[in-house]
Amino acid sequence: MPPEPLHSSKEAAKILGMAVKTLNEHARMGRIRYVKKGGGTKRPRRMFTSKNIQSFIERQKVREVPACPSTGSEIRLSTNTTFKSTVIDFMAVPKPGTSLKPNKSSVT
Repeated sequence: MPPEPLHSSKEAAKILGMAVKTLNEHARMGRIRYVKKGGGTKRPRRMFTSKNIQSFIERQKVREVPACPSTGSEIRLSTNTTFKSTVIDFMAVPKPGTSLKPNKSSVT
């Protein structure tokens, strides 16, 4: 049985439609299998088989799930309010005994 042909990172990235840098990151994270060629440790030479590429494609496929009807769209219910209130700025009504200006003794 002849050995399966190996694809370089550049060839495999082209087949997958991604950048070589992205492919190398997938390989580093263990998301795609590869054959290590050579003995380099700083910059390993990765080669990919067609089977490796196809299995990566299969694992990356996402099944379309219909949106949940309860979270699909926001429905605003209009109701009449029965209370009358106003918003007051917390600085508008100072607490009794406090001043808006700092004391001369507290400023140093």
